[in-house]
Amino acid sequence: MSASSNYEELEMRCASNFREVINNTNVKHVINLSGIINEESLSRHLSSRKAVEIELRQGSYHITTLRAGIIIESGSASFEIIRDLVEKLPVMITPKWLNTKCQPIGIADVIQFLEKVLFYKTVFDKSFDIGGPEVFSYK
Repeated sequence: MSASSNYEELEMRCASNFREVINNTNVKHVINLSGIINEESLSRHLSSRKAVEIELRQGSYHITTLRAGIIIESGSASFEIIRDLVEKLPVMITPKWLNTKCQPIGIADVIQFLEKVLFYKTVFDKSFDIGGPEVFSYK
């Protein structure tokens, strides 16, 4: 998202290219890790994620989408952004989005979900929200 002011177009082009390439292989199942889409009015980021999911569903393969909120633990882009903010600006006027509720999930749990849905036919062509047991604000 930080590479371009028009990341939506880049993500859609990547999804389309991916779909076209995978359609020409023997791949039977694609797992898409996306963001939770739980509101009618979506941010640019989540609108782009939803559009990518729709594009990927046009393929000749089965697809399972796992929709996660913030993935916590070192290495997650969202986690790194928040950690950088806290380390560099311990006191600041906070943006409105810090009050947004989220259901964070650990990276180990995400990996378990990814492993468990692979080639599991009952989840083909479906989407699932995944998250940890507690709801927090980003604050």
